[in-house]
Amino acid sequence: MSWRRGVSRTSAINEMFGPNTKPSRELMGRFHQVLEYNDGKRVLHKVGRFLGDRLTHRNRWVRAMRETTVPMRLINGPLDPNSGAHMARRYAEVIPDADVVMLADDIAHWPQIEAPGEVLKHLFAHVDRVG
Repeated sequence: MSWRRGVSRTSAINEMFGPNTKPSRELMGRFHQVLEYNDGKRVLHKVGRFLGDRLTHRNRWVRAMRETTVPMRLINGPLDPNSGAHMARRYAEVIPDADVVMLADDIAHWPQIEAPGEVLKHLFAHVDRVG
C-alpha cells in the first residue's frame, strides 16, 4: 500500500467516528488488517457500490420494511455522515410506527464501536420486548 493511500484511507475511516470517539492507533491498525486480509481492499469498490444500489433498489427495500411483520429497531449514531440523524428522521417519516433510538450526540458511523454498551442495552431491550 502506498503511503498516500494509507493516509487517505486512515483519514476517511477516522472521519466516520464522532469527535469524542476517535479510534485508537491500535484500532486503526485492525481496520487496516481487515482491509489487507485476503487482499480485501480489491473489493472496496463493491462496498462503495451500495450508494448507487440505494437508489436502484429504494422502492423495493422501502416496501419490504414498510410491509414486514418482523419488529425492527433502528439504533442510530446521529453524526454518521452516511446515515445519521438526517436518515433517522426520514426513516421515521417512511416506516409506520418506527422504533428509532438516537444515541448520544457525539456518536457517528460506528456506534457498535463508539458506544457498545448503549448499542447492547437498546438491542437487548428490543429483543426482550419482541421476544
